[in-house]
Amino acid sequence: MLHGQKQNRLNLAPSQIPAAPCPGKASKARQEKAWRNPNQPKINFLWAVHQIHHSSEDFTLSTALRLSVFQRLVHFGFYQPLALLGIPKTSVLVHMGFNYLFQFWVHTEVIRKLGPIEWVFCTPSSHRVHHGANKWCLDKNYGSLLIIWDRIFGTFQEEKEDEEIVYGLVEQPQSMNSVWHEVGHWRSEVEERSLEVGGGREVTDGRRWTRGH
Repeated sequence: MLHGQKQNRLNLAPSQIPAAPCPGKASKARQEKAWRNPNQPKINFLWAVHQIHHSSEDFTLSTALRLSVFQRLVHFGFYQPLALLGIPKTSVLVHMGFNYLFQFWVHTEVIRKLGPIEWVFCTPSSHRVHHGANKWCLDKNYGSLLIIWDRIFGTFQEEKEDEEIVYGLVEQPQSMNSVWHEVGHWRSEVEERSLEVGGGREVTDGRRWTRGH
C-alpha cells in the first residue's frame, strides 16, 4: 500500500501527511518510536525488534509468525530468574509453548467479539486494537493472555465498530526487503538524531506520537 494512501486511511489532513520513509533517508516525522509490549516501554532497541511483528498491513494468523531474527535475544533475562525460584525448566517450556499457542489464534479478523470472555482474556478483538496504527489504537491492549491488566492500569481500548482499523506501523516502511525491515529502524535513528544531540537516547527512547500529526 502506498504511504500516502495509508495515511489518508488514518484520516489525516493533507498537510499532516509526512514524507514517505525510504531506505537511506531518515523520516522527518518521529512518530514510529512507540512501545508496544509490556516489557518494552520507552526502550528503543526492544521496539526495534518487536516492530517487525507490527509491520504487517494484514491481520491474519500468519502475522503471529512474523517475528524478528533477533527475537530470542530480547527475551534473555526474563525467564532465567525463574530458575532461581526453583521452577523446573520443563514447566517453563510448557508455559512458553501454551503461551505462544494462545497468542497465535488472536491474530485474525474472522472472529469477532466473544462476549464476557472479552473482560478477562486477550481476544482477536482486543488484539486487533493492539496492532492498529490508528491514533486511538496506539499503546493499548498490551496483554497477550489476560486483558484484565490493561483494564486495571488504564491501557484498555475496546474495538470500535464504526471505525476501520489500519494495520501496520504509523510510518510504514516502503519496502518488501526483509533485511531492511530488520535494520531500517536503527538506520533512521542514526540519521535523524546523532548521539551528540540525542545524548545516546536512541537506545532508550521508545515510540512517540506527536500530537496533531
